[in-house]
Amino acid sequence: MRFILAFAVSLFVALICTDQLKKTPTVFYSLSIAAVAVYVYGISQGPAVGFWGFFIPFMQRCTLAMAFFTIVMFVGVFDENSLVRKKLLPVRRQLSICGCLLCLAHVFYYAKTYLVQLESSPQLHFSGTSGNLILSLTISVILVLLLAILGITSCTFVKAKMKASSWKNIQRLSYAFFTLIIVHLGIILVPPALSGNTPAIESVVVWGLVFALYAVLKIKREIKLHRATDMA
Repeated sequence: MRFILAFAVSLFVALICTDQLKKTPTVFYSLSIAAVAVYVYGISQGPAVGFWGFFIPFMQRCTLAMAFFTIVMFVGVFDENSLVRKKLLPVRRQLSICGCLLCLAHVFYYAKTYLVQLESSPQLHFSGTSGNLILSLTISVILVLLLAILGITSCTFVKAKMKASSWKNIQRLSYAFFTLIIVHLGIILVPPALSGNTPAIESVVVWGLVFALYAVLKIKREIKLHRATDMA
């Protein structure tokens, strides 16, 4: 349910606000930062009930950010002449930056969580819960670093100072980023899903379908491009 709403919001921004994203992207960046600020305020208000009961998990679990990233991912697998690609490719960078900024809520919360666990378990070792914690923490740190690199280099003033080839090479890190997201989600969601946790099962199904569809479309596009190259 949360992902459907998040995807609807991100799709509305991408399709209906395309011109605004091109002309005044800072407005959307500011709104993304504002949403994170509202989240930080919300978690300081005690038990999450009512509006906060919905909004806090919506931001904390990176649902809205991942919805933006989903659009960014899929834009790249549509054919060059498709209406979707022509419509969304010009604002792909802006959507990506919005997603990066919205991720700050997730990073803020879980950075605190990891610090608490590390403080309570100073002698971690690669076994049992401690091993899982270290693996999860390592992947999380790499993801945050990739997120920062991709987000910063997506900014116009940074891109303008870089060579086109260097910028493209850095942006290829997005494949590593999304691959690690799959691993990260697997570590977090699969164990509770196997234990029968309904929300975890639903999340595994949703993200499994999203990434499987992306993989199919990506492979289909690569095969088509390879054939076109062979025929040229």
